[in-house]
Amino acid sequence: MKHVVITGGSKGIGRELAFCCVRKGCNISIIARNEDDLKKTHHDLQAAADRRGQQQKVHWYSLDLSKNYSEIEAVFDRIEHELGPIHILINNAGTIVQGAFDDIPVSVFEDQMALNFYTANLFRGLADAVQMELLPYNISVSVLCPPNTETDVFKSFHGTTMPVIMRKMTAIAGIVTPEDVAISHISDIENGHYLTTNGLMGWFLGVGTAGASPERSLLQAFAQIFLAGLVRGILLLIIGYFNSLSRNQMAGKKQQESE
Repeated sequence: MKHVVITGGSKGIGRELAFCCVRKGCNISIIARNEDDLKKTHHDLQAAADRRGQQQKVHWYSLDLSKNYSEIEAVFDRIEHELGPIHILINNAGTIVQGAFDDIPVSVFEDQMALNFYTANLFRGLADAVQMELLPYNISVSVLCPPNTETDVFKSFHGTTMPVIMRKMTAIAGIVTPEDVAISHISDIENGHYLTTNGLMGWFLGVGTAGASPERSLLQAFAQIFLAGLVRGILLLIIGYFNSLSRNQMAGKKQQESE
């Protein structure tokens, strides 16, 4: 039975990833900071696992991944001791703050860097480099790049701190559910795909930013080779639209100030 460890596994995308893995018959270890959220998700996951009747186990661990490495290492040693070797590690922990650059306090930037830089958001660049080193050990790497997703975090700022211009920009890609994101990513992990995106805009960005990243899908590789120019043109048009939104917003502000 596979053992899957999911950071940020108590809510949002991480929670749905855990449910997907339960349905696949895996043992699950979820990691997050909030014990109340962990306990609730653990209860729901274990109930779902028990209904399958395959003696699956679900464990939870409270851990702040922005803290020192020795604490993280100790928890992972405990995880392996309790549920055995880790077959799949999903680095999902991360958060986001919406607002204009000069309106966000420095302390918020520091908190974002402490968590996101060393967990989820670092992994596109790191994955490109590390995946080659891991090939001889039969370990594959997959990267998830979801669009705006209906998580509690997204809902909390979408109607409050998220600037109107950001709502207009991100509306192009639409909003997806955590379940849709999780199903896509688990499917891509199973099929050995490197990059998971959602929707047409996500696919455009995946092709447009492929660069020197690996590609395990022959069909996707052909798309990157033969459609790169077309996709680049589409992305330039979208960037132009975003630039016009930015200029129009500034013009609107100046007009309001002059009235």
